[in-house]
Amino acid sequence: NLVFLPASKTGTTAVEGALRPPCSIEVRNPPRLRHMNVRRFRREWRPFLQEAYGFDGETVSVLREPLSWLESWYRYRGRDQSTATNRSTAGMSFDHFVEQVLQDGPPPFADVGSQFFFATSNTDEIEIDHLFVYEQFDRVVAFLEARLGQTLKLSEANVSPRRKVRLSPDLEAELRRIWAKEFALYDRIAAAGHLRARGAAQC
Repeated sequence: NLVFLPASKTGTTAVEGALRPPCSIEVRNPPRLRHMNVRRFRREWRPFLQEAYGFDGETVSVLREPLSWLESWYRYRGRDQSTATNRSTAGMSFDHFVEQVLQDGPPPFADVGSQFFFATSNTDEIEIDHLFVYEQFDRVVAFLEARLGQTLKLSEANVSPRRKVRLSPDLEAELRRIWAKEFALYDRIAAAGHLRARGAAQC
């Protein structure tokens, strides 16, 4: 009676693999459905699950420190197999990547979305019942194991290539100013360890 919503670049491919045996429904493709945000889930999928299965459960997800999240996107899109596409960051500085991310209409290589949008309603209310952070991954694993009553076996998966990155201080300050909501949400989850939306179960 639980829906796991995997945000992109949060290390959750391994969790998906561990959850595969006990899960009833898995959305694997296309990526826009596999990584659907909570707004889409509530609008399209929750009514379906309620009608078809009597679903009355909760949602859970993991978010990542915003700058680290962007670094992961940058490394991921710099892979060898993406060098011939307009989504590649190969040969590009991290500063240029972040500058383009902050544009109103970012080019394909800088179109990464928003973790804040992923987890909230159109009135900025947190809509995912249970939120954890990538940097405290043991907490989400413990939560899932408690809910499932079994031990999860996680293996490393979908790891981005190693690539040294550095963001200029001025640009980092600009990122933190423009992405204030992203950083504030992350800080709130990290401080709580396990952030429950209003009405979410205590376990």
